[in-house]
Formats: sequence, structure tokens, C-alpha cells
Amino acid sequence: METTAEKLKQVTVHRPLTARVESDSSVFAIVGAGPAGVAAVDALRTGGYTGRILLIERFNTLPYDRTKLSKAIDSQYQKILLKGEDYFKAAGVELILGVEVVSLDVDSKTIVLSNQQTVQYTKALIATGGDPQKLSFIPGHDANNIFTLRTVDDAQRIHSAVDGKDIVIVGSSFIGLEVAAAIVKRAKSVTVVGMETVPFERVLGTQVGTVLKQFHESQGIKFVLNAVAKEFQKSESNNVHTVLLKDDTKLSADIVIIGAGIIPATSFIKGAHIKMEKDRSIVVDKHLQVVGAEGTYAAGDIARYPFEFLNESLVRIEHFGVAMTQGALAAKNMLAKAPQASFTNIPFFWTAQYGKSIRYAGHALQYDQVILDTQGENIDPANPKFVAFYAHQQKIVAVCTMQRDPVAAQVAELMSAKVELLAGEVEEAIKVDKSANKLLEKKMKVTSK
Repeated sequence: METTAEKLKQVTVHRPLTARVESDSSVFAIVGAGPAGVAAVDALRTGGYTGRILLIERFNTLPYDRTKLSKAIDSQYQKILLKGEDYFKAAGVELILGVEVVSLDVDSKTIVLSNQQTVQYTKALIATGGDPQKLSFIPGHDANNIFTLRTVDDAQRIHSAVDGKDIVIVGSSFIGLEVAAAIVKRAKSVTVVGMETVPFERVLGTQVGTVLKQFHESQGIKFVLNAVAKEFQKSESNNVHTVLLKDDTKLSADIVIIGAGIIPATSFIKGAHIKMEKDRSIVVDKHLQVVGAEGTYAAGDIARYPFEFLNESLVRIEHFGVAMTQGALAAKNMLAKAPQASFTNIPFFWTAQYGKSIRYAGHALQYDQVILDTQGENIDPANPKFVAFYAHQQKIVAVCTMQRDPVAAQVAELMSAKVELLAGEVEEAIKVDKSANKLLEKKMKVTSK
């Protein structure tokens, strides 16, 4: 199995690391050792920075690819490392692991750590990601056999617990369904509880959600939808045995896994003029600098930024690739006297379920039309192949593909090149050619000129 580090090497342009110079007293603090934090460290040291770099991570582990955990629940820590210990030594990075940030004051540029240490920084990047939603408002949420997935230890606990068990997964979006796909062959049963009419409905819409529901059902997953958990009923030994829904439906459960999204990990950030959204994300400008906090940047799951492709609408994207490229760009701006580089990348997301690939490019913050391209064929529930184009006011703003990966890459490239793709022409192409493939090939020629 190819490791995460090996895959990153294939797409990384290797440049020599800048040596640490003791006379440079500046301090750049990176809070969070995920893809954004690691990319920032690399960009700083390959970009000529000679001062101190502090990489602060609350978990006592080297940085690794958490996105692998839901896709392969038995992932081995060493095989999903983003960077090894040797790299950080060579880069002169001060690793502060297993220590939590108690507060980060953007006005005084002061970080207080859980080990009582105080850090005065010159510039900082906050890239702490999110904490899994634990549904702590539901009675019984603290049972021994209720799991969330955030760390490799969480994944190992789930992996060791599911054999031959009745599993209830609360949450019908990507994390929940990736976990379902990863464990269904080993569990006695897997039942997914979701609030929506079909899984993925909010992000992918009813049509695509229906296709994916049928696909998962063909693999043995059961769904209880339009449903909300009311209580996790426990035994005296503090183990859940029944998930009670709001309509009083009872689901037998040996194990409960919550895959209900994340909460941005930002509660420690302090500042008189920063802008925090209701979901606890933090607003940044196009340079990823925190609004109201000069010299402090944010990237990844916590950052809500103006998205050029959608006319500067504020968006928050929970994608590995976005986090990584944002971390590198934030570092570039940290190196400059004044930030200049703007984040304009088109988001690109992928997942694999039961060996079938799903790709998503763009961002449908809102859409009024979904155009399905099946190449003139009926969709096989057990082996679906399709492209879904998402349009808002005629403009294609996102695309989702299943087993048609090149189309997602083409649309992402067209969006990046600002080549307009309209719903009307996609519909006409499907009507005439049974597919939008020829239209996209024609459009791609524009980008190569």
C-alpha cells in the first residue's frame, strides 16, 4: 500500500530547506499539525525563512492524514504520516506535541499553552481543524460504546469493536457513509440514521443522494431517514443497547458511531476585532489573514474566506487539498512584508467507497438545477456511473462524478482558467451527444491556447 507521504512526494517540487539562523529572533507559530500546518512549515523553510518555527499540536503524534481513517478504518499510523521526525529535525522545527493552546490573543500576539508556557509570536497560522460533533445534547451520549472518529486511536477502537455487531451510525454524509463502507463486511448489520430524505442531500441533492443510497443498499447498508436520535438508551454498565428516535422507533445497537460533522476548533482564539461565524469558523480575507488581526492567518476547516469563483461569497471548505494549498499560501504571505498572494483555488474533493471513486470539483454554495449525465445509460444501483452538474443562475458551479474521474478534473481546470460553462450548453450536449464529454473536450482546447 502506497503511503500518504509517498503520494505527497509525487506531487511536491523538492526545494532545499533553509537553515535556521540563530541571530534571527522572529517566531512563526503554526497551531495545528494537519495538512495546512505541515504545508506551511514546508513553504516557510523552502521559502527562505530563517527564524524559529513552532509547530504546536494538542495530540501527541507526528502529523498524519486523518482523511484516510474513515476510508480505511484499519489505517496504520506510520503509513499515513505527512512528514517524519527526520524532516522536522532537518527543517529546524520546534515540535510541541501533546500540548493544547489555552488561548491565542491576536492583539498581543501571545499564545498560552496548557503546560503553562507562554509564547510571543511574530506571525502565526491557526490550522486546528475541527472536533467531531458528539451530540452531547442527547441523553446517553456519554456511553462507553459510542464512538466518534478524529484520531488514529479512535479508528483502532472502532476497528477492534465492530466484528459481528449491530452498528448504528448517526449521520448520513461523507464521514458516516465512508465508515459504513469500511466496516459493513465485518459487522452483523449497519444501519445509518440521517435527518435528510436521502444521504448527502444537502451537498449533492436528491437525485445524486438517491443514487448513492441505492448503491450503499446494494452493499448491505440499511437506512432510516428523515429521522433524529432522541436518546441513547443505556444499560447499568453504561453501554448503549438501543437508539431511540424522535418518532419512538427503536434501533438495536451494540455499537453507535456518530458521523454528524465537525465543529471548528477555534474557542481558544481571542481578539477585539476578529469575526467569528455562528459555526465557530473564523473569517479571513483573500490572503487568508484573519480579519481584524494583522500577522495572524487561518487555513483549512476553520477558515471562512471570500471565494473568487462565487463572486467573493464567504465559504468554508473541509477538504484535505484545500487545507494543504491554503497552508502553503498563508506561509507565503507570512514571509512577505505585506500579504500579496490570494487564495483562488477551485476546491477538489474525492472519496472512494467499495472501490468506486467519487470526485467533486467546485463549490455549490447554492444551486437551482442539477443536470445528470449518464451517457444515455440507465444507472446500475450496484455499479453507478454518472456526472452531476450543479448550476446556479445558469452557471455551472460544481460537478460530482462517480467512476468518471476525468470529467471532474476537466471541469476543475475550466473553472480555474475562468472558461465559462453554462447549464444550457451542458443540457444541449447531453441531448445531442448523450454526454457532455465532447463539449468539455472543446472547452478544454481554450485552456491550452
